[in-house]
Amino acid sequence: MKIYIENAKRNTYAREGWINLPIAEGELSKKLNLYCGETIITDYNLPFNITEYENPHIINEVLQNLLDINLTYIELKILFKMSDGDFQETAKKILNGEYQLLEINKNNEFKIIDETDVAYCLYENDLISFLGKLSDDLIDYIDWTQVWNTCNMSKNWNIFVDSKSLTTYAVNI
Repeated sequence: MKIYIENAKRNTYAREGWINLPIAEGELSKKLNLYCGETIITDYNLPFNITEYENPHIINEVLQNLLDINLTYIELKILFKMSDGDFQETAKKILNGEYQLLEINKNNEFKIIDETDVAYCLYENDLISFLGKLSDDLIDYIDWTQVWNTCNMSKNWNIFVDSKSLTTYAVNI
Protein backbone atom coordinates (compact mmCIF):
# COMPACT_ATOMS: atom_id res chain seq x y z
CA MET A 1 0.00 0.00 0.00
CA LYS A 2 1.42 3.32 -0.98
CA ILE A 3 0.75 6.97 -1.84
CA TYR A 4 2.40 9.25 -4.39
CA ILE A 5 3.30 12.62 -2.90
CA GLU A 6 3.93 15.84 -4.80
CA ASN A 7 4.46 19.41 -3.73
CA ALA A 8 1.17 21.33 -3.97
CA LYS A 9 2.95 24.23 -5.72
CA ARG A 10 3.89 22.54 -8.95
CA ASN A 11 6.24 25.30 -10.07
CA THR A 12 8.82 24.39 -7.40
CA TYR A 13 11.73 22.01 -7.75
CA ALA A 14 10.61 19.93 -4.81
CA ARG A 15 10.86 16.18 -4.75
CA GLU A 16 7.99 13.83 -5.48
CA GLY A 17 7.62 10.11 -5.15
CA TRP A 18 6.00 7.03 -3.68
CA ILE A 19 5.82 6.37 0.05
CA ASN A 20 5.04 2.84 1.15
CA LEU A 21 2.59 2.64 4.05
CA PRO A 22 2.22 1.87 6.86
CA ILE A 23 5.52 3.01 8.32
CA ALA A 24 6.67 4.41 11.65
CA GLU A 25 5.23 7.87 12.27
CA GLY A 26 8.66 9.49 12.65
CA GLU A 27 9.84 8.01 9.37
CA LEU A 28 6.70 9.30 7.62
CA SER A 29 7.33 12.80 8.99
CA LYS A 30 10.92 12.71 7.71
CA LYS A 31 9.81 11.63 4.25
CA LEU A 32 7.09 14.26 4.07
CA ASN A 33 9.57 17.00 5.11
CA LEU A 34 11.60 16.19 2.00
CA TYR A 35 8.76 17.46 -0.19
CA CYS A 36 9.19 21.10 0.88
CA GLY A 37 5.91 22.41 2.20
CA GLU A 38 2.32 21.59 1.43
CA THR A 39 1.89 18.27 -0.31
CA ILE A 40 -0.88 16.57 -2.24
CA ILE A 41 -1.49 12.90 -3.01
CA THR A 42 -1.70 12.45 -6.76
CA ASP A 43 -1.87 8.64 -6.90
CA TYR A 44 -2.33 5.79 -4.47
CA ASN A 45 -2.63 2.04 -4.07
CA LEU A 46 -4.88 1.60 -1.03
CA PRO A 47 -7.93 -0.52 -0.18
CA PHE A 48 -10.01 2.68 0.08
CA ASN A 49 -10.52 5.89 -1.87
CA ILE A 50 -8.98 9.16 -0.77
CA THR A 51 -8.77 12.73 -2.01
CA GLU A 52 -5.54 14.49 -2.91
CA TYR A 53 -5.70 16.56 0.27
CA GLU A 54 -6.01 13.70 2.77
CA ASN A 55 -3.58 13.80 5.66
CA PRO A 56 -0.88 11.15 5.07
CA HIS A 57 -0.49 10.73 8.84
CA ILE A 58 -4.17 9.77 9.21
CA ILE A 59 -3.94 7.35 6.28
CA ASN A 60 -0.85 5.80 7.84
CA GLU A 61 -2.56 5.47 11.24
CA VAL A 62 -5.62 3.79 9.70
CA LEU A 63 -3.41 1.34 7.82
CA GLN A 64 -1.36 0.60 10.97
CA ASN A 65 -4.55 -0.26 12.83
CA LEU A 66 -5.92 -2.41 10.00
CA LEU A 67 -2.77 -4.54 9.99
CA ASP A 68 -3.83 -5.94 13.35
CA ILE A 69 -6.90 -7.69 11.96
CA ASN A 70 -6.95 -10.86 9.93
CA LEU A 71 -8.34 -9.64 6.59
CA THR A 72 -6.76 -9.87 3.15
CA TYR A 73 -6.23 -6.83 0.97
CA ILE A 74 -9.16 -7.82 -1.26
CA GLU A 75 -11.43 -8.31 1.77
CA LEU A 76 -10.51 -4.85 3.04
CA LYS A 77 -11.10 -3.38 -0.40
CA ILE A 78 -14.56 -5.00 -0.56
CA LEU A 79 -15.55 -3.70 2.87
CA PHE A 80 -14.43 -0.16 2.04
CA LYS A 81 -16.15 -0.25 -1.36
CA MET A 82 -19.45 -1.52 0.05
CA SER A 83 -19.55 0.89 3.00
CA ASP A 84 -21.37 4.19 2.73
CA GLY A 85 -18.96 5.97 5.09
CA ASP A 86 -15.63 7.62 4.44
CA PHE A 87 -12.44 5.64 4.96
CA GLN A 88 -12.04 6.67 8.60
CA GLU A 89 -15.65 5.76 9.54
CA THR A 90 -15.39 2.47 7.68
CA ALA A 91 -12.05 1.65 9.32
CA LYS A 92 -13.67 2.17 12.75
CA LYS A 93 -16.48 -0.22 11.81
CA ILE A 94 -13.97 -2.82 10.64
CA LEU A 95 -11.79 -2.45 13.73
CA ASN A 96 -14.88 -2.74 15.97
CA GLY A 97 -16.03 -5.87 14.14
CA GLU A 98 -19.18 -4.14 12.87
CA TYR A 99 -19.27 -6.03 9.59
CA GLN A 100 -19.99 -9.45 8.15
CA LEU A 101 -18.26 -10.84 5.08
CA LEU A 102 -19.07 -14.25 3.64
CA GLU A 103 -17.32 -15.79 0.66
CA ILE A 104 -20.06 -17.54 -1.32
CA ASN A 105 -17.99 -19.18 -4.04
CA LYS A 106 -14.40 -19.02 -5.17
CA ASN A 107 -13.05 -19.09 -8.72
CA ASN A 108 -16.30 -20.52 -9.99
CA GLU A 109 -16.87 -18.95 -13.38
CA PHE A 110 -19.40 -21.56 -14.49
CA LYS A 111 -21.91 -21.28 -11.65
CA ILE A 112 -24.07 -18.19 -11.76
CA ILE A 113 -24.68 -16.89 -8.27
CA ASP A 114 -27.84 -14.89 -7.77
CA GLU A 115 -29.53 -13.40 -4.73
CA THR A 116 -31.43 -16.63 -3.98
CA ASP A 117 -28.11 -18.51 -3.68
CA VAL A 118 -26.73 -15.77 -1.44
CA ALA A 119 -29.83 -15.76 0.78
CA TYR A 120 -29.61 -19.54 1.20
CA CYS A 121 -25.88 -19.32 2.04
CA LEU A 122 -26.57 -16.65 4.64
CA TYR A 123 -29.19 -18.93 6.20
CA GLU A 124 -26.87 -21.96 6.09
CA ASN A 125 -24.12 -19.95 7.82
CA ASP A 126 -26.47 -18.70 10.57
CA LEU A 127 -26.04 -15.07 9.46
CA ILE A 128 -29.76 -14.35 9.27
CA SER A 129 -32.02 -15.15 12.18
CA PHE A 130 -35.47 -13.94 11.15
CA LEU A 131 -36.31 -17.34 9.62
CA GLY A 132 -35.51 -19.29 12.74
CA LYS A 133 -34.47 -22.92 12.34
CA LEU A 134 -36.27 -24.53 9.41
CA SER A 135 -36.86 -28.23 9.02
CA ASP A 136 -35.42 -29.85 5.90
CA ASP A 137 -38.87 -30.46 4.40
CA LEU A 138 -39.70 -26.71 4.55
CA ILE A 139 -36.51 -25.42 2.92
CA ASP A 140 -37.78 -26.10 -0.63
CA TYR A 141 -40.90 -24.00 0.00
CA ILE A 142 -39.10 -20.84 1.09
CA ASP A 143 -39.14 -17.93 -1.34
CA TRP A 144 -35.41 -17.21 -1.23
CA THR A 145 -35.83 -14.15 -3.45
CA GLN A 146 -38.07 -12.62 -0.78
CA VAL A 147 -35.57 -13.65 1.92
CA TRP A 148 -32.83 -11.86 -0.05
CA ASN A 149 -35.00 -8.77 -0.45
CA THR A 150 -35.47 -8.67 3.32
CA CYS A 151 -31.73 -9.18 3.88
CA ASN A 152 -30.88 -6.43 1.43
CA MET A 153 -33.47 -3.82 2.39
CA SER A 154 -33.79 -4.18 6.16
CA LYS A 155 -30.58 -5.99 7.14
CA ASN A 156 -28.19 -4.09 4.80
CA TRP A 157 -26.71 -7.15 3.05
CA ASN A 158 -25.18 -6.64 -0.42
CA ILE A 159 -23.51 -8.80 -3.05
CA PHE A 160 -20.01 -8.13 -4.34
CA VAL A 161 -18.40 -10.06 -7.20
CA ASP A 162 -14.64 -9.74 -7.54
CA SER A 163 -14.05 -9.51 -11.28
CA LYS A 164 -10.46 -10.80 -11.05
CA SER A 165 -11.06 -13.95 -9.02
CA LEU A 166 -14.74 -14.41 -9.94
CA THR A 167 -15.49 -14.84 -6.26
CA THR A 168 -18.87 -13.78 -4.92
CA TYR A 169 -19.17 -12.27 -1.44
CA ALA A 170 -22.09 -11.35 0.77
CA VAL A 171 -21.25 -8.12 2.64
CA ASN A 172 -22.89 -6.34 5.53
CA ILE A 173 -21.21 -3.17 6.79
